[in-house]
Amino acid sequence: IDLKHNENNENIKPDYLVKLPNNKSVLIDCKLNLDKYLEYKQNPSLKNEFIKDLNSTINLLSNKKYETAVDLNQPSFILMYIPLEPIITLIYTDSDFLNVIKNANDKNIIIVGNSSILTTIKLIKQLWAQDTQEKNIDKIIEIAQNIYEYISIHSQNLYKIKEAIEENTLKFNKEYEKISSNTKLFRQIEELRNLGIQTTSKKEGKKLNEIKIHEDFLG
Repeated sequence: IDLKHNENNENIKPDYLVKLPNNKSVLIDCKLNLDKYLEYKQNPSLKNEFIKDLNSTINLLSNKKYETAVDLNQPSFILMYIPLEPIITLIYTDSDFLNVIKNANDKNIIIVGNSSILTTIKLIKQLWAQDTQEKNIDKIIEIAQNIYEYISIHSQNLYKIKEAIEENTLKFNKEYEKISSNTKLFRQIEELRNLGIQTTSKKEGKKLNEIKIHEDFLG
């Protein structure tokens, strides 16, 4: 990935840019002069030369000034990745390399190897999983609130309809009871039909039914 300095607008290019939640990033630069290490392994008297080379590499990485990159929200440190565990073990266990560690720390550089870079990546993966879970929880809460609000409003409306139906049913039953109990009135009215008043008929399906008072009201 190409980045630009805030200072002079020049391109800077780390080996890896690992995205973190909340728009943050971690920069990783792979650095190793294998020749110097092999020379030291073949001739231990060249140890100081190898140490100087490591410090020179750290200084070179620091001079890239990744922290000045435009629009890059990153921690104050950079990971310097050395892909050979024996070198990492040597740096962190041999007292002669203490100045290498100090030089790196002074320049906000953390020297990492295979095991530590994998641990870092696993940690970043966990951070993403936690971030996703938190966002999912927020989304679940939002959906639950919307469902609750919807159910609450309609439950209130249904109860109002239920009350209205019960009230009207009560009124209907009272009126029905008053009218249906007066069978004498209905019989007298039905007698009018027997006395010869004209009634009409209505078609219900294929049947033609004469309009007359329902027998339930006649007792």
